[in-house]
Order: sequence, then C-alpha cells, then structure tokens
Amino acid sequence: MGADGAPHWPGGLVGSITHTRGYAAAVAGDAASFSGVGVDAERVGGVTPKLWPRLFNTAEQAQLAARTDADVAATLLFSAKEAAFKAWRLKGALAFRDIAIALQEDGFTAHRAGENLHGRYAVEGDLVLTLAWF
Repeated sequence: MGADGAPHWPGGLVGSITHTRGYAAAVAGDAASFSGVGVDAERVGGVTPKLWPRLFNTAEQAQLAARTDADVAATLLFSAKEAAFKAWRLKGALAFRDIAIALQEDGFTAHRAGENLHGRYAVEGDLVLTLAWF
C-alpha cells in the first residue's frame, strides 16, 4: 500500500480494488496493454440528492432530477467517476468533480481535461459495478 492508501502493484502490472457491503473485487492488467484500470462497487441508496452538488456537475444533476430511477442512476454515475478516478490515479475532490460521465446502454465514457476513457457497468439488484480502462 502506498502512502495515500492506494494499492501498490508489482512492476509491469496496473490494477484496482474495491469493496462494499457484502462484495469485493480486484482487477489487474499488463501495463504494456493498459495505462490504467479502475474498478468500483457501490450499493444503491447511498448517493442521495443532498450529495449531488458535491459529486456531479450542473448538467449531470439536471439529468438525474429528470429520471424516475435517479437513485440507481446517481449510484451509477458516482461509481463510474470513482472507477475513472482510480484508472487515472487522480487525487483530491476537485479532480473527482471534474470528471464528466456520458452513460450509454452498454457502458460509459469518462472525460477529464481533454482525456477520455471507456468503461462498462453492471447493475444486479442493489449492487452497481463499474470498470474503466485506458
């Protein structure tokens, strides 16, 4: 583990770990094939509208407010940002807020400071799992 609490991977590997109530996962890849990978797992219900201004930009908040499944969508957006944050190996709350997520039916794209990465997600019951890579 590094000084910031992030996992230290052996030379030649990139990886990410996550855990939430009742679930844990890890993903690793060859550093020759991936610059970064990030995985996140969240339980639906923790990302309440009260937290939205701290986590999402104005456009994302408006999209969430218009959805009938806002609790699931907010958890998915948060989890996608967290996976992208880990893949880019960012630090600090400001960097997290600056990540914009575009959801697609089968995945998502994360955008930050002229950089993009792609990801996939799965929702099973109240568990949201996201994976991002570049």
